[in-house]
Parts: sequence; C-alpha cells; structure tokens
Amino acid sequence: MLVAIKAVHSAIFLVMLSAIGWLLATGLTGRRDRTVAAAGALVAAESVVFLANRGTCPLTPLAEHY
Repeated sequence: MLVAIKAVHSAIFLVMLSAIGWLLATGLTGRRDRTVAAAGALVAAESVVFLANRGTCPLTPLAEHY
C-alpha cells in the first residue's frame, strides 16, 4: 500500500512540476491559451489543498499510517 501511495504522490508531483514549468515557459514567451489557464488552475488547486491541510500534503498521514 505504501508503494501505491508513493506512486500516486510522485505522479501528482510530476504533473504539478510540469504545470509550473509550463507557466514559466509560457510566461517567458508570452503565450496565452487554454493550456495556460489549465496549468494555472492546477497550481491554484494544489495551493488550496496544501493551505487547507495547514502546509502538509494530505498523503503524508496516510503514508505514515502504512
């Protein structure tokens, strides 16, 4: 179970890293389209989840349990 939790966490991390990288790249090039909005929405959602859990990833307590 712990391996599954870590795999999910890694997948989420890679998606978020890609979204942040995309925002950086599009910001530097001046590109504005739906992909920029989607990346921004992902980053905003992740920020809300992180703040709602008082700065802790919601998967941390689950991983500690296992």
